[in-house]
Amino acid sequence: MRVTAILTAAERKRQDGSVHRAEKRRRWARMMRVCGPACPNSSVWAHASAVQSPKRLISKRNQAILTSNGRPLGECRTPDEYEQKEIHLSNEMPDRTHSTVRHVQPQGPSGHLRVGPVKKWHTVWIPVALAAFSVLLAVTSVLVLSLDWRFSGAINPAIIRFVDLNGEANLPAWFGTLLWLVAALLAFAIWQEHRVNGCGHGAYWIGMVPLFLFLSLDEAAMIHEAVGAAISERIIPTGVFAYTYAWVLFGLVFVAFVGVIYLRLLTKLRGTFARSFIFSAIVFISGAVVVESTGAAFENGMLTGMPFDQSWARMIAYEETLEMLGVILLIRTLLRILTFDAPLYREQSQRSHGI
Repeated sequence: MRVTAILTAAERKRQDGSVHRAEKRRRWARMMRVCGPACPNSSVWAHASAVQSPKRLISKRNQAILTSNGRPLGECRTPDEYEQKEIHLSNEMPDRTHSTVRHVQPQGPSGHLRVGPVKKWHTVWIPVALAAFSVLLAVTSVLVLSLDWRFSGAINPAIIRFVDLNGEANLPAWFGTLLWLVAALLAFAIWQEHRVNGCGHGAYWIGMVPLFLFLSLDEAAMIHEAVGAAISERIIPTGVFAYTYAWVLFGLVFVAFVGVIYLRLLTKLRGTFARSFIFSAIVFISGAVVVESTGAAFENGMLTGMPFDQSWARMIAYEETLEMLGVILLIRTLLRILTFDAPLYREQSQRSHGI
């Protein structure tokens, strides 16, 4: 009788230990996650969903519910045979885990771009914050210049230099330089994702990096204005050329050259991204060419006054604000590309849908 009681207590203790170990493995299975870019192939998705469905061992006496990684959820029908099931599970775990990871990883050029720190909400709040700061800079510059004109130089010249949108080595110039640097970093991140995932068209994105870096340097050092001043000293603006600055003509040639190079990329991208790039370029050129040329025509005496009786400070504010908003729209487009969950290019989208 005593021997039977001892055996019963030992059996109960072993059952409790089996349940405790199964509970630990269930918590461990819940914490495990498989990370990787989305795969556009529908067949791969179907196989991955099939792998993740619950599976049972063949033996009815050894039945235990398993997750896709091969670890038990804790429901064991025969505790006395748990040791044999534990050995069986430990032999199957590496193969099942490897199989799950293999099917989630992309195969070939998928066009899915994922960068860890970039989230969906970044595509909204980062451009909104940048746009709000650019508008604040424009309002501050107009207010300070208007007060200085109204009170006949009552504002400290150092304050005017610090907030003047048409100046250099000040807060607006630093912010414009920073915007182009951010755009260059995002373009480099997109190129890195293309290189890692084996996507095509990576040369276009790496080509944006030196382009944006040059524009950042131009914003800080005002290279275009120095070139325009050097040309104006040798060529007197007459006729049509009197309606704009000399550097604007060379800027238009440069924009046309870049547009011809990137026209093929725009035709390959999804329509939403192509339209976003075009719209950001239109906003930027509206400030850098249209508003700038209006100020040049007034300065050269071709116009008797500013359109709609606007002051010189306001025209400068319009010009610089449109330029900054154009770059901010470009940054938003690049952020959206980094967080896009579907194929980035049209031919990949058609291929994934079987067209």
